[in-house]
Amino acid sequence: MQSMPTRVIAVRTPRDMYVHLEEPNARKTESYVALSYYWGGGQEDIITTETNRPEKLRKITLESLPQTIKDAITVT
Repeated sequence: MQSMPTRVIAVRTPRDMYVHLEEPNARKTESYVALSYYWGGGQEDIITTETNRPEKLRKITLESLPQTIKDAITVT
């Protein structure tokens, strides 16, 4: 099994109203799903920065995400 990406969105259950950013260490190996997604413009508020990174490691509300990402989380 390959090691995980440097950042993933951790999804616990679809009924949760939030997810969170996770930064697995280089040796961690778990199953994960990858989504190919074109972010486009006008979505700067959801980009992870050094300023908002601590909050995203704790919680990302589903309502703050684009519909495509919410749908991917729901089917996961």
